[in-house]
Amino acid sequence: MIPFNDLAAAEAILEPLGNRLAAVIVEPVAGVAGTIPADPEYLPGLRELTRRLGALLVLDEVITLRLAPGGARRSTASSPT
Repeated sequence: MIPFNDLAAAEAILEPLGNRLAAVIVEPVAGVAGTIPADPEYLPGLRELTRRLGALLVLDEVITLRLAPGGARRSTASSPT
């Protein structure tokens, strides 16, 4: 478990795992917490971190598809990859 919207904490938790980390699964908008959106730098930061560690970044878009075409990732992330 990593804290939502805390990239520094995510890095501190995930970086020691190195290549043992397979994937990070995150909701771009925390639905269980009352639809709290990700900070603008959080998802791109997680993408860079998981790319560096060789892990997948999985965005759970089940709830967020109604926010924008393509879901919250399209409305918050700086690039589609």
